[in-house]
Amino acid sequence: MRTDTLKWLSENRAQRFGLIYINPPSFSRSKRMRDMPDVQRDHANLIRAAAVLLEPDGALIFSAHLRRFNLDRARLAELTVEDMSRQTLCVDFACRPQWHHCFCIAHQNG
Repeated sequence: MRTDTLKWLSENRAQRFGLIYINPPSFSRSKRMRDMPDVQRDHANLIRAAAVLLEPDGALIFSAHLRRFNLDRARLAELTVEDMSRQTLCVDFACRPQWHHCFCIAHQNG
């Protein structure tokens, strides 16, 4: 499926998922994009929009491969966030662990 992710998330709010995996590109040069997505700038909006679709006890795995990535915990305060970066570091990033960021995100009461 090729679609605008935020648009799809907003149009499918009635669906619920036990697991959502998000691994956005660090940058995109797609000519189909009106605005250049930026994982650092846009990640909180993406995570919040996807978290709405989680089942009450569901989990969202968010992974980013951007050297200076910093998760905006203040904008995700209503969610539980666990940093899983060390546990999920694969051999491809072993020589550059600062490029791999992975978080398990869930509802606080889930």
